[in-house]
Amino acid sequence: MYLNDLNDAQKALTLDLLLHALPADRAGKPNGQSRIRWYCGEMGVDARFAPTLDEDTALKQLTEISSTVTLRKVFVELAMLALSGVEYEKLEREFTEKYAALTGLQRSEFEEFLRLLEEITRACQRLDELVNEPV
Repeated sequence: MYLNDLNDAQKALTLDLLLHALPADRAGKPNGQSRIRWYCGEMGVDARFAPTLDEDTALKQLTEISSTVTLRKVFVELAMLALSGVEYEKLEREFTEKYAALTGLQRSEFEEFLRLLEEITRACQRLDELVNEPV
């Protein structure tokens, strides 16, 4: 949605963060890899399935070279990936809360972002069910 707005350095760091955000048990599975390929396609970068930097380093570097608006765009993408697994688990919530603090979002804005993303996720899942329903 927003990843094509990033410059090359931001894209590389965002890919690292996306790889960290993807639950470890899904990163090596076809669905996890297809999601990473999709994100890479949106950014116009080659897909890779292992981060080059640890999460804290990638976050620090991204905040150093990005505006607040850019950080919010990346936050939305990370939260959407975390929510893609239907269950918004404690680890994923901690990750996005940590990241949201860097974006300058107020607590109420953060909660509104998550509420909207959860609605989008539920709508996408329902759409998938309808599309794949046997005729």
